[in-house]
Amino acid sequence: KNTLWCVTCTLNMALCVALYCAGRLGLHGPSPPAWIMGLWMTNNAASFAFQALCIFLALHASFRAQAAATQLLTRHTRVPVPTLKQLDDARRFASEFEQQ
Repeated sequence: KNTLWCVTCTLNMALCVALYCAGRLGLHGPSPPAWIMGLWMTNNAASFAFQALCIFLALHASFRAQAAATQLLTRHTRVPVPTLKQLDDARRFASEFEQQ
């Protein structure tokens, strides 16, 4: 489920890079004022950083969930193997059968 976040954030980061490399917003008309472009470039860079953080957290959550699932399958639900002492304590002999 977390891989969906990774794919979405990667596509958004590619869009941020494509818009950032263009250099300006108004390609088919006059360029916006410099202060608007400054705000836009700052927001675009912040968006890129948050997308990178989202990818990192999604990957971390995915790896942690996989590790927890592996731990549940191997440690918590595995039937413990009894030791020889536990087997000897559980064993009964025929001479002990129906003793008063």
